[in-house]
Amino acid sequence: MSDQVTINEYLPGQGIRPHVDTPEAFGSHISSLSLLSPIIMDFRYPGSKEKKSIVLPPRSMLVLTGPARYKWSHGISHRKIDCINGSIVQRKRRVSLTLRKVLEKKAINPLIPPMVERDYVHKFYDKVADHFSHTRWNVWPHVVDFLQRYTKSGSIVFDLGCGNGKYLNKLRMWKNDNHDDDKEEEEEEDEDKNQHGANVTAAAAAAIGIDMCERLVQICGNRKLNASLGDALQVPLKSGRADVAISIAVIHHMSTEDRRRKAMEEMIRVLVPGGYALVTAWAKTQPGTSRRKFDKHDLLIGWQMPKKFAQSNDNCDYGVEESKDGKLVFQRYCHVFEEGEIVQLLKSAAKTLNSTICIIREYLNAGNWCVEFLKK
Repeated sequence: MSDQVTINEYLPGQGIRPHVDTPEAFGSHISSLSLLSPIIMDFRYPGSKEKKSIVLPPRSMLVLTGPARYKWSHGISHRKIDCINGSIVQRKRRVSLTLRKVLEKKAINPLIPPMVERDYVHKFYDKVADHFSHTRWNVWPHVVDFLQRYTKSGSIVFDLGCGNGKYLNKLRMWKNDNHDDDKEEEEEEDEDKNQHGANVTAAAAAAIGIDMCERLVQICGNRKLNASLGDALQVPLKSGRADVAISIAVIHHMSTEDRRRKAMEEMIRVLVPGGYALVTAWAKTQPGTSRRKFDKHDLLIGWQMPKKFAQSNDNCDYGVEESKDGKLVFQRYCHVFEEGEIVQLLKSAAKTLNSTICIIREYLNAGNWCVEFLKK
């Protein structure tokens, strides 16, 4: 139920910039009543050129929920005329009543990403997706080893935060018995043979990925991988379906303990009893050979991107700087983990779900804490 109303008057030529009503301040439903004059409202998906426009007639009620509430921005262009159903319509005085539910601090939903994540995780990946994918073709040997040990013939494997789909691709190559779809896959397979010996022949029945970044999901689709847009805190999959699940370098982008725990709840939920999972995240303690030294747990880390990968508006985007060698420098948010921190999240998540898990091992690999577990 709404407990706050905002009344706005719009004269001809006036509009409102594209925005998302503050998730931390207001509830999951936003309603807006339009009066006196029709108007066109534009919706835009972040990080893409996708745009949808709808007509709001007088005395109509607009209700925003789900992605329309939290992901898509909405706004009204500043102009004096609209084209509605093929006719030019002069704008007149319009009044809108926007109804919201004000959230108390204790009622903030952990499913709603805080602003630091929206600006320095979601927007970051929207901007650097092509360059990120360009640098992320090599699979990590310890992740491949985990998949080799636990993927059986007919297994269903979930990759929660699949990025450009490099592990989905690895699973597909096993399924296709080394018959690759393109040259890049063939080169990657040859590299894997050199590192790990003969390929595993056990093939997953399905390898399914989700990711929050639309462009990375598009890259997966271009490679004919089974990936869709989705949130690791609200996995769009039924409970007890995955024989194997992985979350590789995902939860260190979640800025609160509640959100990190919720991601682990979802991972446990989608596993079948007897299913195995692997979680990895950046460690606060980095190896001596690493150029990174972390002195706190929550920080912004620079990402340098050659300008050839840039979008047209990157130079004026949030927090973008230029390095001495002419590259664009974007900032990304990370929470770096201590030993045992992921294990405690998993145990707390299992308790919330009334599930039982068994920690198989926790280990440090190339500056990442890694935890393998079994759902009983």
